[in-house]
Amino acid sequence: MIKKLAMATAAAFVVSSGANAQSQEWEFSGSFYLFMPDTDIDIGDVSTTLSFSDALDKLDFAIMGAFQGNNGTWGFLVDYMRIDLSDSTGAGPLNGDVSIDAKTEAFSGYA
Repeated sequence: MIKKLAMATAAAFVVSSGANAQSQEWEFSGSFYLFMPDTDIDIGDVSTTLSFSDALDKLDFAIMGAFQGNNGTWGFLVDYMRIDLSDSTGAGPLNGDVSIDAKTEAFSGYA
């Protein structure tokens, strides 16, 4: 997925910069950010909340960032977020192991 993100960003730059060779210089900026939500979970009659501190304890991997460029007339913005959470616990009358893996990935692009 990272390779696809890099290729999409490069393709957007090549297409945009080729069309506006006579306009202003391109300016670029990027940033990493932190998204800290509480998550409410409702399944049938069971309800719970996954707080940010609980999610941080179960976090395996996370990256969130944005990259943008503009030349006054044209611009683009790409945003990428990936979060991997996992947990394992004993459950049930036989105390069997239950393992949960949750992976979230989002990519957005605007021109």
